[in-house]
Amino acid sequence: MKHVIVIGAGLIGAAAAYSLGRSGCRVTMIDAAGAGGLASRASFGWLNASFHLDVPHFHLRHAAMQAHVALSQEVPDFHDWPGCLWFEETGPQAQSFAEGLAHLGYPTARIDASSIRARWPLLTGVDEAVFLPGEGAVETPGLAMALCQRSGAEVWFGPRVRALIERGGRIIGVETGEGRVQADAVVLCAGVGTPELIAGLGLRLPMLPRPGAMVVTRPTARITDTLLCGPMGEMRQTREGRILLPTSPGHQGDSAEALTQTPGDLARAALDRVRLFFPGLALEVEQILTAARPVPADGLPVLSNPLPGLIVAVMHSGATLAPLAGQAVADLVTNGHCDPVWDRHSLDRFQK
Repeated sequence: MKHVIVIGAGLIGAAAAYSLGRSGCRVTMIDAAGAGGLASRASFGWLNASFHLDVPHFHLRHAAMQAHVALSQEVPDFHDWPGCLWFEETGPQAQSFAEGLAHLGYPTARIDASSIRARWPLLTGVDEAVFLPGEGAVETPGLAMALCQRSGAEVWFGPRVRALIERGGRIIGVETGEGRVQADAVVLCAGVGTPELIAGLGLRLPMLPRPGAMVVTRPTARITDTLLCGPMGEMRQTREGRILLPTSPGHQGDSAEALTQTPGDLARAALDRVRLFFPGLALEVEQILTAARPVPADGLPVLSNPLPGLIVAVMHSGATLAPLAGQAVADLVTNGHCDPVWDRHSLDRFQK
């Protein structure tokens, strides 16, 4: 039985531990922050392939959505598939957006003003939109904790991994604040902490500065039964009635506003944008969740086996890609290879 250390208990690390456990490995999880990680706790949880960088990236995200559907049958209660109403653009831009996705086989539907008013009666100022019926949302902290528990892993929550231990060109374990732990393989799912840990091995992973702040409101009456994506940014309402709001339009972006303003400033701006489309809506902020989102410099995921005994998995959107990435990690550990859909995402591209 192979012993595998997974560094990071966010959704990527939890999905890796879950798949490794199902593959017959003995897993030790280490995370100074505890189950649920840091970035995963502040995640919007949107499951989509509509926001892709290119066609291969679309297919990767679409395959990950299908993996989420399968995972929701094994680990229920954390997924919803309400679809998304998209109205970021209008006219030719909206038509091009819809046609591009339809050409890739992604379900889309154009929605007119009367249909919008019938289903979203509180939403104002939107006369046309694109509906994406296959998109969904996942409660990332809850799913991460459930996957950790179901993985059968031994968990070390609290100790910080200080270094990876290398011997003869192979990674054989980790150095923590509480001593050394050896293993047959180490899976590094440490998000923005990854570059520092691999730098000691002579490896580079440049990252984009992508601070995230998620506004969570107190429960309110139902205003939408789907995700919404428009000029005000993205929003969704949880089963309990809370509204989740990423704090800047373009959830994937790293605007100057996001880099310089305080979470409180960003929260107020997000609420002001929402009120433009829901006039008179009274929302009370319950909490603002902040985290640094792990985004490699070219925006594409990293899933790689750069040295014997080491697998690196860093990606945004981790919410969407997690179950597919977790299975790829297990395949690399147990078989030495994984689905070719990951071939272009090697860490090697940053070593040139």
